Amino acid sequence: MLAAAAALFASYALASPRYASNLPVLRRAAPPILASAPPSSPAASPAALELSAFPPAEQSLAARLQARLQLDDAQLRKLLVAHPAVLGYSFDANLEPKLGGLAAHAALSDGELRTAVLRFPALLGLSLEGNIRPTLEELRRQLDLEPGSLRRLVVSSPQVVGLSFEGKVRPTLEALEARLGLRREEVRGVVLRCPQVLAMSWERNLLPTLDALQTRLEMSDEELRRAVLAMPQVLGLSYEVNVRPKLDFFERELELSTEEVREEVPPSRTSFDKLRLEPLLTALFEAFICTAA
Repeated sequence: MLAAAAALFASYALASPRYASNLPVLRRAAPPILASAPPSSPAASPAALELSAFPPAEQSLAARLQARLQLDDAQLRKLLVAHPAVLGYSFDANLEPKLGGLAAHAALSDGELRTAVLRFPALLGLSLEGNIRPTLEELRRQLDLEPGSLRRLVVSSPQVVGLSFEGKVRPTLEALEARLGLRREEVRGVVLRCPQVLAMSWERNLLPTLDALQTRLEMSDEELRRAVLAMPQVLGLSYEVNVRPKLDFFERELELSTEEVREEVPPSRTSFDKLRLEPLLTALFEAFICTAA
């Protein structure tokens, strides 16, 4: 019965028109046209973009960028559509130092650097000294990240390098730590498993989700802390759009009481795998937008 309910729930979640709002907060949509292309350029979809339509200097820069990142033609087109301003940069004075600096500070291989750039092309427009380097250094220091952890964070969520640590990241980390009573190593685990929390608004997103979840499930502060540590992906979900409809589903379709749902919120990952509602809670918290550890 639980397997069938899990399948039903997964179908419901994926088919829901609300699912569009589950896209990663940090994802950047590519513009429909290549804004910086000359008037004679073709429509800038990845399939239609022809580099031969661009001036020789821009063609040369695109070719050097393609060689540096070992991009195939489709990947290059995708990159240029997503961040057309790159064609106005200097490769030697801007792009190469930035790419080399990012790779060095995050210990990225050539393949990992390519993946990071393709996932977040706008990082090519960031300042190495003003954005990338200070953010990576503070993340490493404040969260006591090992090189491998920092590398995985940058590859999976390269958008973090564009965040202001003092203006955005530090206040969010401190508020999360205070609200849930987390130790530094626990905050680190939350960030590594759900890195988009670094870019989310504490007042508009994270705090309302925590408060609503605690109220709905009648959880103590300690129960809420354990739930978030066991499944930090819940922080990336909207309570009204994602969490409340699923909790309603549990209570309506499975006839579970609030107490029964609360009791199934896992105190630890180890015991979570053995719980009878594991398929349903996995569908609720993991099927959407966060990166697994």
